[in-house]
Amino acid sequence: MAAIDSTQTGDWDVGATWVGGVAPGAADQPTIKNTHVVTQTQNEACAGIIIDSGGQLAQATFNLVSSAGIINNGTWNNVASSDTGYTGTTLLSGASSSIVTNASSEFNFSGNIVFTVGATIGAGGSWTFTSSDSTIDLNGMTIAKITVNKTAGQTLTYISDAISSSLVITQGKADVSTFDVVATASTSITDTLIVGVSSGSGFTTGQLTTGASATITKVSGSKITVSGTLTFNANMTISALGSLTLTGDTKTITVNGLAIGDLIIAKTAGQSADIAGNFSALSLSGTSGTIQSTVGGTQRVITVTNTGTATNTTFKDISVGSANKVNAKGGTNTNSGNNLGIVFKDILQPFLQ
Repeated sequence: MAAIDSTQTGDWDVGATWVGGVAPGAADQPTIKNTHVVTQTQNEACAGIIIDSGGQLAQATFNLVSSAGIINNGTWNNVASSDTGYTGTTLLSGASSSIVTNASSEFNFSGNIVFTVGATIGAGGSWTFTSSDSTIDLNGMTIAKITVNKTAGQTLTYISDAISSSLVITQGKADVSTFDVVATASTSITDTLIVGVSSGSGFTTGQLTTGASATITKVSGSKITVSGTLTFNANMTISALGSLTLTGDTKTITVNGLAIGDLIIAKTAGQSADIAGNFSALSLSGTSGTIQSTVGGTQRVITVTNTGTATNTTFKDISVGSANKVNAKGGTNTNSGNNLGIVFKDILQPFLQ
């Protein structure tokens, strides 16, 4: 492998752009020096790349494949067209670095990526993690779509707080463990999500859907918050531990007979969790909003183990399986009828009123 430095601004494939007059090839490691802008005019390959502070790689609409890592202390412009992007092993993006993206930008990594605090990341594109075990360290920063598509059984482990527009787990595992991880729009799980205990909000997402082979592993104290539609496949596996909190506007909740942990309704006034079937939970609690059946007059049964407490919550067509399993005597709870096992104003309301 030869290390080749840029000598001036120019195209990647032009010898005059580089010290020695020869453009770097698949076995070489180019370094783009301060003030130089190196532009791809065709697909390229290399064995690692370094972008110095003040330097810029303009990848344009072409593919770049690297057999080693990229160290970015300057600007990496990955504004792409369809089906073009970067494929490599690792990424270290420094404190003053910038990665410019658009909706078509594609990044594929088989190793660890690290964004140092102060780095700037574009909001568009997709980040796919492949092959063996690796880590992602965003230091609380935001990137676009994350896809886990690893060799079966291998894991992408989050080692800091992170925000992405979405999370897709196609094959392999995503381990969010002890950090606060947010997928703002949606999460789709075909393989495994591991949720541990964080000091904050745990794992938070918009829409959450799972496939038949999906697994969500939780422990006591794990927190999952869903603000969108929730659909658990009846054949998936989920630990009946930790808490599942429902927030956001009116959304349908389909759990398909599974046993989950503590269920918490934490919506604002006028928002509801619409329950589409029967399932089990450790407890049912509410702090605001409405929990109701998707079909008026058709009671949904949430079989609970422990007694929960509700304040400022409306219940309609909800059974908790047995008497006194939800204490709704405090606050301004509302009994909209057909609620079994929920105590309102010191009176058990077992029948339709």
